[in-house]
Amino acid sequence: MRTRNIKINIFLNEEEKQMLIDKSNKAHLSQSDFFRLLIKDYSDNGLVNYDTDEIINVLINASNNLSKLSNQLNRLYYYDFVNILDTQISSIRKAITGLQK
Repeated sequence: MRTRNIKINIFLNEEEKQMLIDKSNKAHLSQSDFFRLLIKDYSDNGLVNYDTDEIINVLINASNNLSKLSNQLNRLYYYDFVNILDTQISSIRKAITGLQK
């Protein structure tokens, strides 16, 4: 059974309608869910944190995999590649730190 049984109609102009569509799409939410979040003290920070958590996890995994590759290359005496990978790893870790703030 439906838990929401109160219907509310609102009127928007074209600009407001487009803003609603753009912002709900950016948040990956339906327009109804977007309104519900607004009612529940929605803020942009909540959505940004949700998206950045996923990005941070991907970056951490990539950094760990590159570290493993760097260690293997170091054991095989490919020092040129090790230096390049270490530079990339440090830049990824800086990006992670920047996203976590």
